[in-house]
Amino acid sequence: MYERDVEAGTIALSHGDSVRALGLFNKALAAEPDRISLLDVRALILTKMGRVDEALSDANKMCQVDPKCAMGYLRAARIFKKKGLMDAAFKMLKIGNVRVDASDPDRKALETMYIQCAAVLGVTLKRKKAEDPTLPTPPVLNPSSTTGTKDFATETLLPLPAAVPATEIHNFGTHSIPFEVIQTIFEYLPLQEITRCLRLNATLRAMLSNNKSLWRDLNLKWFSHRISDTSIASLMIRGRDQVKSIQIDCSAPKSKVTKAALRAIQSSRSRLETLELTHTKKVTADILVATVRMHSWEAIRRVNFSGTEMTNDAVGKLLEKCRHLQELELAECTQITDSALDSVLKIVGANRSAFVSSQAELVDPPASSAPAAAAPRIPLFHLKILNVAGCIRLTDAFIHTAARCFPLMETINISKLTRITHRALESLGHHCKNLKGIDASDIQFTYTQDDQRRNTLDTSMLLLAKECKGLTNVRIASCKFVNDTTVQLLTALCPQLESLEFPKSANITNAALPKIGNRCKFLTRMNLSTCPQITYEGLERLFTLATVSNEIKFLDLSMNALAVNDKTLLLLSRFGLALEELNISGCDVTGAGVLAFAEAKVARDIQKMGQRKGGSAVGRLRVLNLDQCARVGNDAVVHVRKLMPYARVSANL
Repeated sequence: MYERDVEAGTIALSHGDSVRALGLFNKALAAEPDRISLLDVRALILTKMGRVDEALSDANKMCQVDPKCAMGYLRAARIFKKKGLMDAAFKMLKIGNVRVDASDPDRKALETMYIQCAAVLGVTLKRKKAEDPTLPTPPVLNPSSTTGTKDFATETLLPLPAAVPATEIHNFGTHSIPFEVIQTIFEYLPLQEITRCLRLNATLRAMLSNNKSLWRDLNLKWFSHRISDTSIASLMIRGRDQVKSIQIDCSAPKSKVTKAALRAIQSSRSRLETLELTHTKKVTADILVATVRMHSWEAIRRVNFSGTEMTNDAVGKLLEKCRHLQELELAECTQITDSALDSVLKIVGANRSAFVSSQAELVDPPASSAPAAAAPRIPLFHLKILNVAGCIRLTDAFIHTAARCFPLMETINISKLTRITHRALESLGHHCKNLKGIDASDIQFTYTQDDQRRNTLDTSMLLLAKECKGLTNVRIASCKFVNDTTVQLLTALCPQLESLEFPKSANITNAALPKIGNRCKFLTRMNLSTCPQITYEGLERLFTLATVSNEIKFLDLSMNALAVNDKTLLLLSRFGLALEELNISGCDVTGAGVLAFAEAKVARDIQKMGQRKGGSAVGRLRVLNLDQCARVGNDAVVHVRKLMPYARVSANL
């Protein structure tokens, strides 16, 4: 009678009615509970319905009924693969590969899946040695014998590995969580926490290792002292072709990352969007570029090879292939010279010539008709961020070439380039109209005597500010040519300034501070450390104007003993409502003044918390730097830390 139920259940399953099919096969199994074919079909139906644990029970029963039948091992392995437990599937197939006879019709399918799982997990399978016909044939064991070996027919088989119990995979304490929810939870954890979870038990290790989505962003900076070629290769196997970001810092003294790690990245065939490998001399420039060009040249958006052996040819090959690159960091690459972008400039010149010729071939419109607008020329390269800080061999020629090749550039870092003059700023102003941020620290901006125009830093800064009115972040440190005129030009022509940093500028006086307070309505960061001509009166005029219209969150006034004292702290407690970081190290403040500032700041934050009037914001002070403040005692620091337990107070007195 059960044949009718099987036939009807098969028809229902073919029409997608899993509920009816399950009921019919349950009736058939009630008549024949040990028939393996029926158990296999019911396990398939339960898997489709999401009842994985019941399907595993059927697969376990199949293996117990006939340990030499491949159907039970195959069904259990497929269920484990669906759950993402590749280790458990491999163990099931390994058991079946030993127990299933060669005459079984599903033996070949079992071996094929076994080899595939081994390849995914990176397990090397040992080949069986061919039997020598000259050797004597081993004696045939009597299955009914009770000595010497076990009886496979009567042995109790537990196909589920002990290290991967199916009933505990959803249990976390007293809560039962679905498998998919567990995977979603782990996707929010950083890589450092995920690697710690791998060491808890085999269940989590199997689940996490086989979830490719968890290994997309590999930020290995936390493991710079332990990372090696083997660990990188293991991570690439786990992520396979889904890895999108790799960040490796080899600044540790005994870094073990070599070219073998780059070859593992190449073999994974991942289309990387971010590749960061810094501070290493063990990998050549050709291998670095080949890693990007092989599979990721279309998808790559950010490359950071700071502190590596990058050369001019390598930079040219990288940019020629990866034209959609948006961020390139080559800081402290001392082998790069001005000719690094020559090949890129040739491509840009050829494209410009072709564009001009195509416009000249257009038919001239009639005199009576209106002139047609010229078609816009699309830039070949989309680079927006360039960092060449510390490349000591670069001069103005490189900056001029970079400005011509990358007209969409928004941020550039040219700090510590001692050969740069004011002409670099002029080149950026002429070609990069979208420039928003510039870092030119530790540059003197000296100009040559043969310059007939006799341009100075002020005239070059005037051109830059006039052409690039969208500037938001400016940092020029340790430059003797920065003065009040420079500050006035920037604040007058760039009203959207958010960060203004002029540390170690000896020629900035109180006259420049009111201009900042009146014009910079969006200023959030300001650095005026080591400016000896600034006094308390200038800061008072600045803050009484600035805090009305903008929100300064990060303020650095360190090493200004004449300007910063207890009266300045009282001023900041009244007007610095949005302050989050304050650096007053090396200033003439006392313990009583710091304590009064902390008490007033806490009281005002409590009073104004949640109230935002006139666009102002209230923020808690998170960082307070009191280093080298000789008049601040330990008792005052202890009291401040009690008043502000959420703030990090640094006091190396």
